[in-house]
Amino acid sequence: MGVTEDFQILERLRTNPGVSVVLKPILAEVLNLNRSRRPNYIDVGKTSGSAVRRYRNQKFATYDVNYQISQEDERERIANLVHELTHACVQEAFDSDFINYSTPPNDLAAVPEHEFNGAGTFLSNEEARQASRLHMDYLQVIIRKLQNLNQLAEKSRELQGDKTLVSQKIFYGITNPQKEYDTVINQILVWLHYWGITSGKFKNEVEKIARENFQSRRNKNRPAVGQKHKKCFLTTACVSSMGLEDDCNELTTLRKFRDGYLQHRPDGTRMIDEYYRVAPSLVDKIGQRKDADSIYSTIYKEVILPCVDSINHKRYDEALNRYKDMYIKLLDL
Repeated sequence: MGVTEDFQILERLRTNPGVSVVLKPILAEVLNLNRSRRPNYIDVGKTSGSAVRRYRNQKFATYDVNYQISQEDERERIANLVHELTHACVQEAFDSDFINYSTPPNDLAAVPEHEFNGAGTFLSNEEARQASRLHMDYLQVIIRKLQNLNQLAEKSRELQGDKTLVSQKIFYGITNPQKEYDTVINQILVWLHYWGITSGKFKNEVEKIARENFQSRRNKNRPAVGQKHKKCFLTTACVSSMGLEDDCNELTTLRKFRDGYLQHRPDGTRMIDEYYRVAPSLVDKIGQRKDADSIYSTIYKEVILPCVDSINHKRYDEALNRYKDMYIKLLDL
């Protein structure tokens, strides 16, 4: 077996009716990356691999993808290949050489400029760049999700003798959340296919996270969760003002509306990006006013609740127009 044969296997999986509808677009994603970037593939035997950006004269050229080419176990080899290619997909989505999520520059210390080795083929200060971008609030959210996933794995009847393998992979994600969140989830998803596991709470949670991560990469938008909680005026209206949970029905409905209806509109991605760009300054502006509580109460009662009702009745344009009217009024505060 070799690299060509492995990509033939990925193509067959992508078109296999028995493959999970969550896994199929992920397979298409890694196949597209292979076609567009033509990575260099390097055999690492049975050890863990990597996917590293390579440069030519300090200009990004392609990826070195190190994976288990000589591994005889197809399940392990293909899962490892998807894991490493997911690293490259993350880097493509967020235009970052090291990290699994994007954060607004003004939230963190300035990221050091690229520094290269003498030949201009790889970054010599990659670790320093990574350290400057770490967002601890968001990492804690990722860690909690992975810990919850591990608890489901331990209780799973479907996993049977594979629990130890899965727990080891999840633990790897917990210890390296800033780089391995997407990758370990996709690798486990491939394992589940090869193991023939099609149901259960663990499988459902893996697919839920994999779907969220895929949508995030596709939209090229993954704001740091901790920051978003503090700087999203819709979340602030529900959580801080009304005392609701972050996963309350109102916010869950609005997020599904964002990820479903809104992002598929021609101008949807632009609107979503603008919201996360402008929202922090609006939250700061409202927070400085004496009538901040009244403003958030009005947002909740006169915008959020009617929008949720419109969405539940599939009056999506009505919900969007109500949001736009509120947004314009807030800009004039």
